[in-house]
Amino acid sequence: MTGWQRFLPTLCVCVFCFYNVSLSWSAPRPSLGIVPFKIIYPAKRLDWAGIFLQEELTHQLVLSRKFSLRSAEAMQLWSQKQNLTEKNLDLKQMNRLGVQNLILVEMQKVIEHASFDGVILSVDHRQVINRTRFRRISSWKSPDKVILDLVNELAKSTPVLSDFIPFPQHYQWESLEAFYQWKLLPDKAKGSEEWLEYKEDLEILLSHYPDIARLIYPELAAMLLLEGTQPNINNALLNKAETAIREALRLDPKNDLNHVLLAQIFYYKNEKHSAKSESVIAYAHNPQNAMARILYGLTIGQTIQDGEKYILEGLNSNPFLVGFPSFAGRNLTSYKTFYPILSSWTDTKNTVLKPNEYEESMSEGQKQFEQKDWEKAKNSFERAAAKDTAKIDPVLYLVRISINQKKFDEALKSLSDLKSQFPESSQAFLYTGIVHEHLKSYEQAEINYRQALFIKSDHPQTLLRLGTVLIKSQRYDQAENYLQTLVRKYPKFSTGWWNLGLLYWSQKNWQKAKETLKEALRLDPNNPKIQDLFKKVEENIKQ
Repeated sequence: MTGWQRFLPTLCVCVFCFYNVSLSWSAPRPSLGIVPFKIIYPAKRLDWAGIFLQEELTHQLVLSRKFSLRSAEAMQLWSQKQNLTEKNLDLKQMNRLGVQNLILVEMQKVIEHASFDGVILSVDHRQVINRTRFRRISSWKSPDKVILDLVNELAKSTPVLSDFIPFPQHYQWESLEAFYQWKLLPDKAKGSEEWLEYKEDLEILLSHYPDIARLIYPELAAMLLLEGTQPNINNALLNKAETAIREALRLDPKNDLNHVLLAQIFYYKNEKHSAKSESVIAYAHNPQNAMARILYGLTIGQTIQDGEKYILEGLNSNPFLVGFPSFAGRNLTSYKTFYPILSSWTDTKNTVLKPNEYEESMSEGQKQFEQKDWEKAKNSFERAAAKDTAKIDPVLYLVRISINQKKFDEALKSLSDLKSQFPESSQAFLYTGIVHEHLKSYEQAEINYRQALFIKSDHPQTLLRLGTVLIKSQRYDQAENYLQTLVRKYPKFSTGWWNLGLLYWSQKNWQKAKETLKEALRLDPNNPKIQDLFKKVEENIKQ
């Protein structure tokens, strides 16, 4: 897994900073799948608990970063489709899913205790090579207690799980029952009165049961994503979805499903670079996340065909993602928004989707932009903007062309129109700030950068530009604060360290300059500008 790669080196007063992310799809961690717990007599009313225990145990294993897990959703789909049990286990399908170890559990609750009878199956080349059975009686005192007992039993039962340590969530049974009963309700038609009531019920749950907020926010984000993408893109709803999922990530930052959901939101907002980054993060947390592969494939290149390999890998490794009806425990799935996009692959497995005219124009324009063929790129982006007036990207490219051609009045006019059309776009304010910075109107540049950060507080390019403007305004303490915030949030952003080093250099703070430039060199060892400045700093220290 290569993870985040270094940012491209630029000057301290760089205008554009881009980064690359990449994936390696090898998954050396042991792979597991957990089937929804089967609730047996006399506790049929606790069907929701079987889904909760399966989802929470899957989540706990993902948090450990020691395993790759088939999502609880995928296992629910597989179980429902095949009525999965130990006796009718389809080893061919299990092999296709890449599940080496499968956990099946039956649960029976009597008064304030629950008994668990389970089996762990280990499979190699479509053969069961090991069966480990376990039994545990646990007090029903708290969800944390039940999960801890299950983990301890699993750790005793198989070497694969021997060093797994659970993370307490501090849930209450009352909260979980209310939430999972909501989840088990039948599907609602999007936009209907029932849908609105369904969403309102979810918001009520959030206010009544803050202990399960990390479970509720992703569901709310998924509903907003569905509303914001069908039939047309609604950026205001997508922004609300992003706010909800960021709150989920604040509470649960290592959850691969949250990162995938954020990647989907970025994809529909046409922020492909951010979508690709989130898919990489999701993969790092859980290499078995099929949707992370698909999203990476959808965002990796200039056209949709460039990532076909990863899209097919994701679909082949989880054939239940697309085109399957609702199922108990997860009737609401944001993956539905991708059904039309992925339909050609799922129908024939060989058909490549042809890009539409908007995508063709954008692809041509991006290549021409990279070649600095400004006039041809301008024509391509103008065609793209005409094909889809709801998209901001082609107009932003036109603004960047105007900046490169030093047509600043033209750029400001376009940006003024953009801010009226997309008032929640941090990019429109960012590029307005960049134009004012070129015009040496540092006060106006700062105002726009701060507005961009108000909309999107953790955007690295905006933090970098604001830090640079503060340096130019000789407000060094504030510049240092912003640049330090930047490198704390994005420690692998070499340009951030480079700019912080230049700040210390300008203040003749040689020791701090050496420390920050040393980190910049570690991230970007072949950058001659960093190398030269680092040598100068060392010379000043020796003197």
